[in-house]
Amino acid sequence: MYLRNRKNYRFIDRQRFEKYLIIESVNRNLCSIYLIVSILALQNHKIEPSPLLIFAVLHLALSIIILSCKRFRNTLFFSFTGAIYIVDIFYITYALSHMELVNSHAYLLYIFPITFWGIRYGVKGAIVISTLISFLYTVLLYIELGQVPAEIILRVVFFLYFSLYIGLLCDKTHKNMYRLATRDGLTSLYNQKFFYESLDYTLEQAMKNGQPVSLALLDLDNFKEHNDKLGHLEGDELLKRVSHIIKENVRSTDIAARYGGDEFVIIFPNTKGKDAVQVAERIRSNIEKSIKVPDMEEPLSVSIGMAVFPRDGLTPTELFQAADRSLYLAKNKGKNLVIFLSESTVKQAKTLLKSKISQ
Repeated sequence: MYLRNRKNYRFIDRQRFEKYLIIESVNRNLCSIYLIVSILALQNHKIEPSPLLIFAVLHLALSIIILSCKRFRNTLFFSFTGAIYIVDIFYITYALSHMELVNSHAYLLYIFPITFWGIRYGVKGAIVISTLISFLYTVLLYIELGQVPAEIILRVVFFLYFSLYIGLLCDKTHKNMYRLATRDGLTSLYNQKFFYESLDYTLEQAMKNGQPVSLALLDLDNFKEHNDKLGHLEGDELLKRVSHIIKENVRSTDIAARYGGDEFVIIFPNTKGKDAVQVAERIRSNIEKSIKVPDMEEPLSVSIGMAVFPRDGLTPTELFQAADRSLYLAKNKGKNLVIFLSESTVKQAKTLLKSKISQ
């Protein structure tokens, strides 16, 4: 997922990371084996050192090293593979020179490292690597031919334009993938999966830095009745209006997500409970005042349960359960309330929950 430019979140999950490693290593293995077999066949099975044979063996060795890197951190892996592709660039340049292919179409081999850098590092990375390739290729031509033909300038321009195209395409694709993987399709808030990942990381950082974290769990009152009477399309519009109010009242550092159905959650990093309650109260008030649904006996409102780290819980599960107890108490006290549990109300909420379970 496209998280590499967000300092607060991990770049990629473990399963996708290992799949990337396997694909990369298999790709290099196949290319290496094909080259080795082809070269040996051309040499009538005589193992004679040549640039291509050395290149093929090097590829095979690198693929094995890459596969062994799956236990490393993903950032180390991508730095390592980036270094490998830089080595590939120098080796391609050497092979072109040694085999006297400087002025042939073999220069198209440079497309592979440009593509990798565009996929991994976006526009900037692709332009940097294409600039390096253009410099090496131009210097090589000048050394071999004593001049740089005019048509070679077109090849250099091709490298730059190709890298720009690949970089822009990959950046756009990454952003779309990031949006689809982390956003709710209806409300454009973050989705439940991203919420849990963010809560886990936020609490981890808060524990390291000794900072408070507040959590709000929101549930729309009487939404089912509105949805049944008005229809699902109108119900979706209500959810969009509620999400818009939430987005207008939270900071850029806060994480607002749609938990599911008519439930929403907000993470307030480095925020004390009393400050988060003020924001929650503002959201509750704006929903009550702004969203008026005619011909409905019960108005649309929101009940909000609050919890704060570390007082109400040290883990994501404990903190969420504390916010859920607060929300349950808000519902039982008449709805359209913001509840932040005190020591006395904690006991009251637990008693209500136990009585509901026993029923």
